Amino acid sequence: MLTIGLGLGRYWLSLPPAEFVAWFTPNFWFLLPTIAATLPVALVGTVWSIRLADPGDGTWRKVLLLLVVTLVVTAAYHLPANIRIWSGELSDGRVANELTWWLCAHVVRVVAAIAAAWIGLGAMGAQAPARPAS
Repeated sequence: MLTIGLGLGRYWLSLPPAEFVAWFTPNFWFLLPTIAATLPVALVGTVWSIRLADPGDGTWRKVLLLLVVTLVVTAAYHLPANIRIWSGELSDGRVANELTWWLCAHVVRVVAAIAAAWIGLGAMGAQAPARPAS
């Protein structure tokens, strides 16, 4: 998601709308396998961590909530927007507007995912066994 937000997003905004659609339609599919490979692992790992954590510790539930935020934003906005863009039926003005909103909503996903990773790393560090003194 960082690659999209920090790299591709700026590139997409630099293109005229018709060129963006011409790039987006065949190439966006290359990003989907990465999501399909990482999201299930993140969800399973988080749910497993909830099971292993102390019952009163809600840290991993926060991580899961943040991952769910990314999924909800994706399902509610990004997937329908992708379909609208792929349809080829949007005017240049609507494509530019859609792309701007797409990237704004993407910020929510990136922030939620980074927060989930940060909280998860902190939880792993807190649960790590102490190293023996040398």
